[in-house]
Amino acid sequence: MKSKLLLKLLGSGGALCLCAGMALAQTSNTVVTFSVDMSFASPFVLGTDQVAVRGSFNGWNTYMLTNNPSASNPYLFSGTTTNTTDVNGTPMAFKFWQSDGSGVWENPVTGGSGNRLVVLPPTSGASLVLPTMFFSDDGPTTNATITFQVDMTVQLATGAFDTNAGDTVEVQGNFQGWQSGDILMNDPTILRTNGTTVTSNVWVGSFTAIDPESPGQIIWYKFVIQPGGHYESPIQVDGTGNRYGFMAGITNPVVYFSDVAPAPIVTNLVTFQVDMTAQVQGGGFDPATDDIEVAGLFNGWSTSANPMTNNPDAANTNIYSTQVLLVAPVGSTQPFKYVDTRGYESLSPSTPQSGGNRFFLQPNATNTDFYTNTVLPVVYFSDTPPGIQTTITVPTEVTFTVNMTGAAEYGDPTYTFQPSSDSVYLNADFLGWPTWNVIDLASYQLTNNPVGSSNYSLTISIPAGNSLAVTYKYGMYNVAAGNENSLDDEAGFAQNHYRYIRTQGNYTMPLDTFGNQFDEPTAFGQLVAGAPAHGQVPISWLGLPGVQLQSSTNLAGNHWVSHPETDGASFTNGYISNNGFISVTNWPAARSSLYFRLIRPTH
Repeated sequence: MKSKLLLKLLGSGGALCLCAGMALAQTSNTVVTFSVDMSFASPFVLGTDQVAVRGSFNGWNTYMLTNNPSASNPYLFSGTTTNTTDVNGTPMAFKFWQSDGSGVWENPVTGGSGNRLVVLPPTSGASLVLPTMFFSDDGPTTNATITFQVDMTVQLATGAFDTNAGDTVEVQGNFQGWQSGDILMNDPTILRTNGTTVTSNVWVGSFTAIDPESPGQIIWYKFVIQPGGHYESPIQVDGTGNRYGFMAGITNPVVYFSDVAPAPIVTNLVTFQVDMTAQVQGGGFDPATDDIEVAGLFNGWSTSANPMTNNPDAANTNIYSTQVLLVAPVGSTQPFKYVDTRGYESLSPSTPQSGGNRFFLQPNATNTDFYTNTVLPVVYFSDTPPGIQTTITVPTEVTFTVNMTGAAEYGDPTYTFQPSSDSVYLNADFLGWPTWNVIDLASYQLTNNPVGSSNYSLTISIPAGNSLAVTYKYGMYNVAAGNENSLDDEAGFAQNHYRYIRTQGNYTMPLDTFGNQFDEPTAFGQLVAGAPAHGQVPISWLGLPGVQLQSSTNLAGNHWVSHPETDGASFTNGYISNNGFISVTNWPAARSSLYFRLIRPTH
C-alpha cells in the first residue's frame, strides 16, 4: 500500500484544495486525650480563666479541659473525649482556647492550615494520647528524639527501592534542617499482612532534633529514597505539602511510603510480541546476526536478560516474542521497551506511554493461586509499519543545535544558563542513553556556534540502519550548583525531543530551544501550494527519505507521474522551518487543473 497525500492545483486564478488518503474508610470512634501547658500563656490567670480545645472532632465547639496539675507544674490542663466525626486514618484539626478577657485562640506554629493536625489511627475504637503542648507553642525548647517508621512493600515490589543496588530510605524534615543522612534500617521483627502474605518491610529510625523547638510543636517531614533524592508524595499532608508530627519523644505510627498501600501480589506470565518487518525490509535489522530484546522495570532495564525469538514456521517470521514471569502488585504500572542491536526503539508521541515507555498494568489474578496470563498485542518496532523506508541506509552526519537564551534548570528555574562557565550536552536513544554525567557525556558536549551567540551545536555521525525517528534531550552543567552527576535537567523525566532525519548523508536538525520539548507532528506530509508569482507556484511539503512528489492532470485512472528527483533522500531545494525540513519546488503555473500527491513507495 502506498502512503500518500493529495493536492489539487487549478490555474493561476483557481482555488487550491488539500485532501488526504482502595478499601473504604470507616467512621471514626477514636478516644482522644488532649493536654496543654499554660505556664507561659499571657494573659492567663490560674484558678480564674478556663481552657478548652476546639476542632473538627466536635464541629469547632468548645470542649472544656480540666486543670490536672502535677507536683511540679500547676498549669497542666487535659481532657479525654471520643471523636465520632472524623474518619479513621484521616486528619483531625484542633486548637486550644482560653477564656481570659473575651476569649483567646492560641496561635501555634503550623503549616498552611493554621491549625494543629494529627492523623487518626486507622482502626475504629483506638486510643490516641497526644503529647503535652504549650499554648501557642510558647515555652522552653527541646531536642526530642523521634522515631519514624515507613512500610516499603510497594517500592520493593516495583523496583523503585532496590536494597541489592544499595538504595536506602531516610527521613528529612525541618527538625533536622532538611538534611540528608538520617537513614532508616529494616526491622525484621515488625510483621505486616499483605493479602495472604506476611512481610517485614518496615524501615525504622530514631533521630534527635538538631533544631530545638517547643515540646509538642508541629514538625514537617518526608521519607526519601536515596540515591537520587526521590521524595515521597504522601496523601495526608498539610499546607506545606509534607507529613506532620509532634516535637516530642514519641514513636510515629507505621505509614506507607507515599501512602500507597500494597495491592495483592500476583504472578503473571507475560508474553511480549514485536513485529520487525519494517526494519528487515529497510536493512536496519538482519535476522541472521542481529538480536531483539525486551527491557523494562521487571528486569532492571537489562538489554540481555530477556532475548526474543521468532517462529520460523509462522506466516510472518519477523514477529519476535518471549515470555516473562512477573511477580508484582495488582494494578502496578509495568513500563518496557523493545531493544535491537542498535538500541532502544523510538516511540511516536501518539503512543500511550508511561515515562516515555510502553507499559501495561499488572492484572488481578484469574484464580485462587494468584496466577494470571497476559498476552500483549503485536506492535511494530518504533511504531513503524512495514512497506516503507524506516531507517537511514547510509551513515549520516546529523547536526543538533539548541538555543540557550534564558535556559533554566528544570526543578530550579531561578538558575539560568551562564555562557562563561556552564556547558551543554546531548543524550539520545541512538547513543544508548549514557548516564547523565559529564564523564559519560564528554564526547557529546555542544560548542558555541557561532561564537558569542546563544546557540550551541554538535554534529554526530549516525550509522546506517538507525531509525529515521530519533529521540534526544539536552542537559546543562550548572557549575555553581555542581550538578556534574545529574545533567538530566532540561525537562521532566522522559520528556524528550522527537524528530525525524529528513535527508541522508548530511542533515541539520531544526533549531531547538532548551526546555521546549518538541515532537514533530508527522513523519511526512503538510503538502501546501503557495500563491502564484511570476508564472510559478511554490509547492512545499514535509519531506523524508523515500518520500517523493507525483503529479497528474486527471484523477480518472492512474495517470500519476513520479518525480524521483524530489525524494527526501536527495532533494536539496529546501529550507529549514520550526517544524522540520520542508522540501519546496517551484512549478510552472498552468491554466488547466493539476494535481499533486506525496507517496512513500513500497519496497
